[in-house]
Amino acid sequence: MESEKQRRYKTIIEMAITYIAVILIIMFSSSIVSLGNSTAVKMFLTVGVYATAAAVVFIVLYLRKIPLSELGFTKIRINKQLLTAVLIFAFTFFAAVIIPLALGINRADVLHYKYRSVYILIFYMFYDFFCVGFGEELIFRGYFYSRIKTVSQKAYMPMIISALLFGLLHYPNTLNIANVIATTGLGLVYGFCRWKIKSCSLLSLSVAHGMHDAVISLLSYIL
Repeated sequence: MESEKQRRYKTIIEMAITYIAVILIIMFSSSIVSLGNSTAVKMFLTVGVYATAAAVVFIVLYLRKIPLSELGFTKIRINKQLLTAVLIFAFTFFAAVIIPLALGINRADVLHYKYRSVYILIFYMFYDFFCVGFGEELIFRGYFYSRIKTVSQKAYMPMIISALLFGLLHYPNTLNIANVIATTGLGLVYGFCRWKIKSCSLLSLSVAHGMHDAVISLLSYIL
């Protein structure tokens, strides 16, 4: 029979392998998307990258027999979960976008690049909401948060470690430390909300994250 120490060790190895797989997929995402010979194919490959990263987590969940409910998904009081999502979005958007712009920080450091057409903008708004919002929250505030919780005796460690892993994920494609710091900070906010807010489910965080990125894309196009 496995000891507690052995179970913890296996879980840590499992998380390390999962993270390496996810970060390799994201690291080569630009190269994968560049293989497309048309805008439509590039869009398909863009979605495929995040679908593959999410699939890695689903495979691990299946092999380890971990239910989605353990990751923070629940069907209880959906309306309250969605209200919580809107409140979290309002806070992060105000703190990470409105205040920096009001303080005169360069728009390029706060917003995305401007998309060439409204059709591409619409695609990326859907992509930001569903693929990035739900995909990244499934991976970091879902899988990693819950797995770290099983091996750590400190209640705050899942919040901190999942945020650091989330921030580091953004380095390979941007090579920008400021972006890593900003996304780590955003991850800390999402992790804190999951830890301390009773009505904050993984659905709440996914919707809040998706809205945050989608509205930034819209604002980037408008400005």
